[in-house]
Amino acid sequence: MAEAALGRDALRAIARDGLVLPRAPYPGQKWKPTTPAETHLVAEGRRLDGHRRKLLAEIARMQLAANRHGRAGTSARGPVSPVFVEPLTERDVEVLAAAAAGESETETADRLGLTTSGVKSRRTAARLRLGAPTFARALVIATAAGVISPTGGVS
Repeated sequence: MAEAALGRDALRAIARDGLVLPRAPYPGQKWKPTTPAETHLVAEGRRLDGHRRKLLAEIARMQLAANRHGRAGTSARGPVSPVFVEPLTERDVEVLAAAAAGESETETADRLGLTTSGVKSRRTAARLRLGAPTFARALVIATAAGVISPTGGVS
């Protein structure tokens, strides 16, 4: 129940960071909050995730506006890569989600009815639209922005 409320992605991120949910009382059961403190923490997690998504969207909007006016962001380390240079197309999101799910270019091409070179060009287009230096970084940006889930689903 809490898994549905908090979201599988958030639970995976928590586990990846070394935090685990308490064990359920019986094997096979899902954990659910039982105390007011646990209920509060689950609600705070949902609230903070909503704020995270809003902040990422605002950063993307601001960087896109700065790029349109020729004022790309800079920092002490040099130019900052924009989060979203251009909006992603539906096909870009499909190809990103397939890669996040672990599909090869050939598997994605077969499933979507494209050629392998078509999938490669869609991946490149998505990477450029996200302003990422590598395709792996594009997957990270898309996941952080909530466009796709770490398991390959479309958010």
